[in-house]
Amino acid sequence: MEQTNIQQSPGAVSEDGPDIFQVPKHIIDKEHSYEEDGIHSYFRHSQSYSKYAKDTVIGGEIIINKAKKVILDCDPGGDDAQALVLAFHLAKKLGIEIIGVTTVAGNAVLEQVVWNAQMCMTTCEVPLSVPLLRGEELGGGVKGKELAEYFYGPDGFGGTLLEYQKENPTAPRPHLIEDESAVDFLIRITKEQPGEITIICLAPLSNLSVAQKKDPLFATRVKDLVILGGTYLAQGNTDYYCSEFNFFKDPEAAQHVFDDFSDIVMVPVEACRVFRGMPKDIVEKPFIQTQTKRGKLVYDSFRVAFRNLRNHYETNDPLAVAIAMMPELAQEVIEKCCYVEAKGKFTKGMVFIDWHELMPQQSKDHHANKNPRRPVKIVTQVKIMEIMELLMESVLIE
Repeated sequence: MEQTNIQQSPGAVSEDGPDIFQVPKHIIDKEHSYEEDGIHSYFRHSQSYSKYAKDTVIGGEIIINKAKKVILDCDPGGDDAQALVLAFHLAKKLGIEIIGVTTVAGNAVLEQVVWNAQMCMTTCEVPLSVPLLRGEELGGGVKGKELAEYFYGPDGFGGTLLEYQKENPTAPRPHLIEDESAVDFLIRITKEQPGEITIICLAPLSNLSVAQKKDPLFATRVKDLVILGGTYLAQGNTDYYCSEFNFFKDPEAAQHVFDDFSDIVMVPVEACRVFRGMPKDIVEKPFIQTQTKRGKLVYDSFRVAFRNLRNHYETNDPLAVAIAMMPELAQEVIEKCCYVEAKGKFTKGMVFIDWHELMPQQSKDHHANKNPRRPVKIVTQVKIMEIMELLMESVLIE
């Protein structure tokens, strides 16, 4: 098994970054320590939540396995379009087998998501042997739907799907399997290839949650999950502020997945904000290559999001694809047990991290079990220039 050793971050947050969450003075001044593990009053000495998180990271070495066989679980979505284009490119370049593409409602309603995924597969000339499967229409309710439509447009694809369907009302979906659901496919394929498949999760985790409920041994047969979603500093991108969209959309599913699966790599939304610190003329290059079919797909599907981001490009999902297929692109990683809050007036979908390691943990050779649990590998920084080069490669292919 090919593995990448990554030096654990001596600090998960840049010293130059803003201290957003200020700890109240009465908490800082209060005596508080953990004598049993030698960690003393970080609240006293840390003036912000970000610095607190940084100070609790202790050195070590973390291993992220390189994916060999992959299922892409997605909800296209403009950033999913770029992620799928990148995934199909890297799979061919690196000899990675894509077993299938499963869809779930998220950035648009389910049927639109299925169509958007098919457009990506057709544009990238994916072999018909790679199936497309219809997944769950779960989670989030009206509020989640409104968030997605506002950001990516009513079809989740910048209006591209609506234009395509108007011009091609009888267009086929050659990859779509009509007689098997995404959930049944996930259960069946992991029985046929136990311990071999990495699932790259670019969407709400509804499909995985339903599969695990239907087959309680499902989680034990999945090699690992690479999840785009969640937060590690509670700096989200929804109306709940501390929650990331995919986890907010179906928080119960996220909770179930973190409870039941043991090998998880999480690429949180904070790691994706590295684009904000880069010059616009560099960031925009992978988005404006309209001379190729793939480039035009990425450009068109992201055009509404571009306006909503105040004419600045930023993307999330491709980072999870890059880390799964080329784990050496993870620059800093921490490893902590994580819990997802399914409900709450202010915390729906929030990830809680056991910074002090006070909760029971599984031994490294023990598989999925609700309590204790295995730590999650949390990618806090990525090698963004290398990823930008790969994004450019992927959209310049004819």
